[in-house]
Amino acid sequence: METIADFTFLENTNRTKIEVVRLGASVQKVETNAFAGLENLVDIIIAANNLSFVEEDGLLMTSDKSILLQYKRQGETKFTIPESVRFVAAHAVQGTELEEIDFGNIEYIGYNAFASNYKLKAIYLPDTVKY
Repeated sequence: METIADFTFLENTNRTKIEVVRLGASVQKVETNAFAGLENLVDIIIAANNLSFVEEDGLLMTSDKSILLQYKRQGETKFTIPESVRFVAAHAVQGTELEEIDFGNIEYIGYNAFASNYKLKAIYLPDTVKY
């Protein structure tokens, strides 16, 4: 498989049981809403030989760093999305302890990207947000 398309899991009857998604070496593209419906997603694991995605400083992103697929940091209450990120994927920053998020230069926020962030008190959205 080379691409995980938008809304791949949304109609899956077992979607609430899916906690981990593994991206094999052949996966080159994950569309922004690919993980829509995976409310219990805890981790996305990248194959060691996959060149299309990177994990850097607790963030799982496309190799060009334009799409944030998952926020994996612990113990942080404030988060500024890196300047290179234009798209935040579905469920990418769900269920965190974050209290404040600065969206940087975001253009697109995916389906339930920030679901279950119960401590969130402040967000800073730029004029660049289109969707």
